[in-house]
Amino acid sequence: MNFFDWLLESTTSLDSALWGPVMIALLLGAGIYLTIRTKGIQFQRFWYSLKLVFSKESRSEEGTGDISPFAALMTALAATVGNGNIAGVATAIAIGGPGAPVYMWIAGIFGMATKYAEGFLGVYYREVAPNKTMAGGPMYYIKNGLKNKKAGKIFGAVFAVCGAIACLIGTGNMMQSNSMTISIANSFNRFFHSGVAGEQAPAVYYFIIGALIAFLVGIVI
Repeated sequence: MNFFDWLLESTTSLDSALWGPVMIALLLGAGIYLTIRTKGIQFQRFWYSLKLVFSKESRSEEGTGDISPFAALMTALAATVGNGNIAGVATAIAIGGPGAPVYMWIAGIFGMATKYAEGFLGVYYREVAPNKTMAGGPMYYIKNGLKNKKAGKIFGAVFAVCGAIACLIGTGNMMQSNSMTISIANSFNRFFHSGVAGEQAPAVYYFIIGALIAFLVGIVI
């Protein structure tokens, strides 16, 4: 067995062991624990959060920070809503039946506390650069939050590198752009060439649509 076969087999075994009841217990357990520790903040402060986000003051340029509360919400949603919320729900219903969304709602309710904890820690342990811009996130609260500062720097750096790789060549853009490209290309193929459902579109469609998506994303960035 060569190295790549060993790596594939090891990764598959680890994935089979973790991606199942163990992962569900960890994610749901963390949400329940944080809900208890925060005294159900997702219920207590729900209406206050809506009032804060959609108030006129939240859209103004005044106040401290780089972005407004409304912009912070949109940024958080942009990093949360994706293929998993759309294709994942459809897959869950197809495999588990119409009752699957009920369990997803239950997990989502407790997951709100997890999301709050992530945001809170990101703000609490953020760093301010000399030019007054702020930077935060998991790598910063791992680095600054752990009691062992040396271990915090190492784990924070590892998370930053792994997160960058995942965003550049993994779930951060490839899955989303691939899903959009396939859907648009197949739609154009059926419309302009009377292609049947499931028939693969010409390769040139994928290149054109992919380049257009990259251009539009570049404008936003």
